[in-house]
Amino acid sequence: MEGVDNLLNLVTLVKSDGLDGAFTEDVLYGNPRSEQLSFKPYPEPLQSLRKSLEDAKIAMVALNTLKTHLAKKIRNLQRRSGPLVLEDGIKRTPDEVLAYIFEIGHHMSTCSKFSLLVSHVSHRFRQLSLRTPLLWTRLSSEAPKRQNETFISRSGYLDVEVALSGLSGGPRSVNKLKSFLQLTGPLSGRWSRLLILNDGAVRDIFKELGLSNFPRLQYIYHENGRKVRDVHLDWKIPLLSQFEGYYSGFLKGELLPFLSKLTRIKLSFSNDFDFNVASLAQVLYRSSNLQDLTLEFQDCQLARSQSIDSGTEPHPDPLHLELMKIVIKGSIDYKFTASLYDSLAYLTASDGTIQLEALSVPSKPSVSQLRHVGWETT
Repeated sequence: MEGVDNLLNLVTLVKSDGLDGAFTEDVLYGNPRSEQLSFKPYPEPLQSLRKSLEDAKIAMVALNTLKTHLAKKIRNLQRRSGPLVLEDGIKRTPDEVLAYIFEIGHHMSTCSKFSLLVSHVSHRFRQLSLRTPLLWTRLSSEAPKRQNETFISRSGYLDVEVALSGLSGGPRSVNKLKSFLQLTGPLSGRWSRLLILNDGAVRDIFKELGLSNFPRLQYIYHENGRKVRDVHLDWKIPLLSQFEGYYSGFLKGELLPFLSKLTRIKLSFSNDFDFNVASLAQVLYRSSNLQDLTLEFQDCQLARSQSIDSGTEPHPDPLHLELMKIVIKGSIDYKFTASLYDSLAYLTASDGTIQLEALSVPSKPSVSQLRHVGWETT
């Protein structure tokens, strides 16, 4: 390879004379090509400088070639050693630290898939996961019965999360839900989180099985309850503090007596062109200990029976929240935004965000109108 001898001579000089001595202008590392070419005679010191420059360039060519190959070798070694380094690091990690990592992974996920995957990585992972009860605290009506039984046996005495999903209300889904609740109902004293992903026959089965006592339940998520069934549930949930819902009627039904306990509420609504802001306001007025409120609306318009200034009840005393976020997307109706603002005017927040993200505006409010009700687009 061209220039290797020059590069070796350079390295030898660096070793013997140091960097300063090896890179002075008059030091040559070999026979520069300029000596082999028919240069026109130049006066000194230009002639010597040209030789030294050509000599240095030859060494640089060799250095760049070696650098390219060395970088390729480094990348290959890193690629091959990466998995081995990870494997060695895991082997050196104490069991208690690895179990803590498993728990973090569990909290970062939303279903039981993480627990199942981590328990199949290796013999050590399996043995350690079986000794980590938190990984087995998610029970789902969609999971096979055998899986739920296994999770229950591995969860120890920890609080559990119960998810009721995919309930169409047909005989097959009703029987599946009933079987699941017969299995998990005796653990109702350990329920801490309840997710109802489709109303279906949930309320009927709860009442039929006499499920009403949830002394450790702190969080409820309820989805798709557009048509609230007239089934009253006398629930006992003394620790309930958080509720999230998508088009949920739970706050106006079962949870109405517990609104004063809630500290966090997140509600989402979409495609409701007969939305009753007054009804929503009544729920929020009763949430006297609220600290965190999120409201999201997608393509919602004010109910025809409700005017902007049709008050439902006197506003309560001003309430200060830690966090408040209101998002309105899609089709924005001025009457809707004005009525919503009027209903929530008693709220203030340390950290508050209001977003109007209009995709289409059938009745677009002007900037002056938005300022009139206290809001502006962002």
